[in-house]
Amino acid sequence: MWSWPRIKRQKGLMDTQEAVSWQYLSIRPTQLGINLVLIAAATWIAALNYAVNLAYGLAFWILSATVVAALLSIRQLLGLRLDIKMPKEVFAGELAEIDIALDAKDLRTRMLIVRFIEEEGAKHSLSKQDLNTLHTHGQGSGQTVLSVQTAHRGYEHLPWLQLISTAPFGLLEVSVVCECQETFVVYPAPQEHTVSVSGRQVAEDAGHSRKIGGDEVAYLKAYEEGQSLQTIAWKQYAKTGTLLSKHFEEPMASRPDVISYKDYPHVRSPDQLASLLCHRVLEQSTQQQHYVLELPSQVITPQSQQRSLCLNALAVM
Repeated sequence: MWSWPRIKRQKGLMDTQEAVSWQYLSIRPTQLGINLVLIAAATWIAALNYAVNLAYGLAFWILSATVVAALLSIRQLLGLRLDIKMPKEVFAGELAEIDIALDAKDLRTRMLIVRFIEEEGAKHSLSKQDLNTLHTHGQGSGQTVLSVQTAHRGYEHLPWLQLISTAPFGLLEVSVVCECQETFVVYPAPQEHTVSVSGRQVAEDAGHSRKIGGDEVAYLKAYEEGQSLQTIAWKQYAKTGTLLSKHFEEPMASRPDVISYKDYPHVRSPDQLASLLCHRVLEQSTQQQHYVLELPSQVITPQSQQRSLCLNALAVM
């Protein structure tokens, strides 16, 4: 079974906002490096026993190559800065694709391994795709994509990020572990279903008085440039300093549908309720229909970025 490396919590974890410096580096020999050091030691012993000058020279050459390899491997990581971009939209059960960009002031060619790791007791589920090789090709920067498997809705914290270099000779492994502070929102997984009740119209529960063909305000929406000044809610502007435009009552056929938690009185699980409501929100958004989302703690009326507001509300309800 595939298992990901785990690391115990320790001091000296680098923040993703910092540049890589000496104090965060961890160095250990690879199997090739260990074998080479053993050969150097055996050559040195042979030189002592048999007084062979050539053996002395070979032992010193091997040790010198190891030191040079260590310095070159360290230079692969020093000065690097990370730029992590969160996924714009991910639903529970999907892979969250995280964009990882590395940047440095110099144009040195770098060959790195980038992966997520878990600390002891972590509950993250990582994907096999989370092990990528990044080559900057002398441009001083590079970009790769790592994945994290999501399981539940809500806020998700990134696992620790590890950068590894064995270049150029593969004798030493130099690495740094970054503690990611970034989080992203996982939306509930939409659950397809048919609604037995028809979408109710916005009523007194939403705090709006409605009358067909009347001239009363149905709801307020952020003012958009180009709209008539007569539609501005000046009383609201005087109170809040925010420009809002008034939207009046429409005919019954074009009233927004109400997507309400009250449509599911027998659903006890908050996760299932969020999934059911999420499906209807996505359906209405795809059809570009006006709708109102009614939750136990808030009501989201038609407005700019309503889809995003509704999905975020469902993620944390």
